[in-house]
Amino acid sequence: MSTKNYLSIYAKSFNWSGFFLPKKTYLKCSVLYDFCRTIDNIADQNKDLEIKKKNSKNLGKSLKVKIKVKAL
Repeated sequence: MSTKNYLSIYAKSFNWSGFFLPKKTYLKCSVLYDFCRTIDNIADQNKDLEIKKKNSKNLGKSLKVKIKVKAL
């Protein structure tokens, strides 16, 4: 998972409305959206199932790092 904030790229309306949320709530929503968007992108890839499984496992590792970084 990259350092991109997918809310700001793919969910512009929600990203804008996020300014009305407490920062921690917005960050939690952002992490959840990033996960959902990325797992959907993995599923939509025209690749072998084993590659998709590997990418999904790597996503889990990246997500843990991203949650720690955003918590700081």
